[in-house]
Amino acid sequence: MTEDGNDLRADVLDAIVERGIRVCPTVSPHWRMLPTVFGAERAERLFGQVRTMAERGVRFIAGTDAGVQRAGFDGLRQSLTFFEHIGMPAPRVLDMATTEAADALGAGGRAGVLARGRPADLIAVSGGTRVGLEALTDLRFVMSRGELIPPQRAV
Repeated sequence: MTEDGNDLRADVLDAIVERGIRVCPTVSPHWRMLPTVFGAERAERLFGQVRTMAERGVRFIAGTDAGVQRAGFDGLRQSLTFFEHIGMPAPRVLDMATTEAADALGAGGRAGVLARGRPADLIAVSGGTRVGLEALTDLRFVMSRGELIPPQRAV
């Protein structure tokens, strides 16, 4: 961050990619408001910087600033749509929130994938992600540790 916005340094970006360092941009669930808050030009510059990082091969993990002003603990789903907005395909975004995040936390052998012998934490959505990440708003069921969660507790 700089006094007048954000700066994306090529040398730092090269080092991040070369070392396989994961980056969590902590996108707000209210990311669509950024042009109003910061101005359209500054917001697009920020969006473009994250897009450049993605295009250069940065290994992102999904996360939010949950707990700070206007960022509750239920905003990850809305935050994921930011990455789709900047051009990342839905499967890559879902990997950021599952397998990449689990691996970054040292839990890659136990979490983040659906496989025999591992806890089954998953959701099913209407239409699947081929219709886009907005499909995450239409949950059909939630399973935690192999057990279905009743709809009233799932959302």
